[in-house]
Amino acid sequence: MELSLKSDLENNAPLSHTASTKLNICAILSTLKRHQEALGFASEAVKHLFDTIADLHDPLKSSQYVNVDQSILYNTLTVALFNLGVENEHLKDFD
Repeated sequence: MELSLKSDLENNAPLSHTASTKLNICAILSTLKRHQEALGFASEAVKHLFDTIADLHDPLKSSQYVNVDQSILYNTLTVALFNLGVENEHLKDFD
């Protein structure tokens, strides 16, 4: 997974793709009970997804997202927010 993330970053993959990779890493780390690290990846995924959604609504940036399926983007955001909540719960951070 780390090689996949490195490839995403080096090849300027869309933020939504990078977010999905980070969610996969989050799931693996959570399974290994490395919840603090998993929380970091979930947080980064949420940020990438919100940034992508903001870009979709920015006339100067939206042209680079012509082929983005917005329903998949929002579904991925839902999963990312759920993972963020789960990791916070594991860490007993209820704020």
